Amino acid sequence: MKNCLIWLFAAVMTLISISTIQAQNNTQPVRATGAAAHKGVGVLSAQERAERYAQQLHAMVNLSETQITEVAKIGETFETQMDALRQSDLASDEKRTRGLALSNERTTAAKKILTAEQIAAWDKWEADLKEKRDARIREYNAKNPNNPVGN
Repeated sequence: MKNCLIWLFAAVMTLISISTIQAQNNTQPVRATGAAAHKGVGVLSAQERAERYAQQLHAMVNLSETQITEVAKIGETFETQMDALRQSDLASDEKRTRGLALSNERTTAAKKILTAEQIAAWDKWEADLKEKRDARIREYNAKNPNNPVGN
């Protein structure tokens, strides 16, 4: 009986240590959803989002180190302004309008530091993204013909 309890205890401790190790190896940040995300709970900081934006743009159009730094600065300004907008008491339509304007300003500022080849790569990426999005919408509408929004 004593041996059985020792083996059971060892098995439980092994399972606990394995799950702890797996949890420590998980590098994905825990992301809030819904209302918690809009309150800043569990989301990336403006600086972290700006750095992520710069790295995504670098992967897309192969930025130089100087361009990465400049894009990160542009992104941080944008993300700080977006945080303030999200926290404001404006109506949702006004927030959307201002958010789109800020996004367009960020794009314009970022494109000013790119070469012609990089801008062409960006434009191609945007066109491909739009085509994929439109294809998903067409596919959804085909599966849901009674959808009043999509038809």
